[in-house]
Amino acid sequence: MNFDEILSILKSPSFQNKTEIEQQNEMHEKLDTCFDFKIISMLALGRNWKRFSSPQKDEFSNYFSKLITNVYLSKIRGENLGGIKVDYQKVINLKTKSKRSDVYTLLHNNDIETPVVYRMIQKESKAWKAYDILVEGVSLIANYRDTYKQKHNVSPEIIINELKEKVGK
Repeated sequence: MNFDEILSILKSPSFQNKTEIEQQNEMHEKLDTCFDFKIISMLALGRNWKRFSSPQKDEFSNYFSKLITNVYLSKIRGENLGGIKVDYQKVINLKTKSKRSDVYTLLHNNDIETPVVYRMIQKESKAWKAYDILVEGVSLIANYRDTYKQKHNVSPEIIINELKEKVGK
């Protein structure tokens, strides 16, 4: 996985000249190769994950991945990305049964430095994929888990329909 490649796409004039929907689709396709959205979805739902049927889990993961893509694209839309650079600091291999590592980076945006940690997993000898991002110590997964924890009495269908509405189907 190469975060510089994503940054390069975001900076490219051809990407910037696309419509919002085209940008979302292109970025979602790219991020799908870099992130394990199934694990991200499972961790975001926490205990609620068990209440979802297998097709509901797939549907939730699909729409949740689109939501994450859209939310973060909207945050950078219109920003000057020319001064952004990623500085890879170190990789720490975690001692677990699965192959997991934390990739420590420093995101430079002009004079501002932001520490970003990508939590990575490698499953079944496949490529490494991110399953969480910590920006200045705050976990993407933990933020969403807090949201979905409050919905423990809400049916999976309602949660999926809310996601569909947020991403515009």
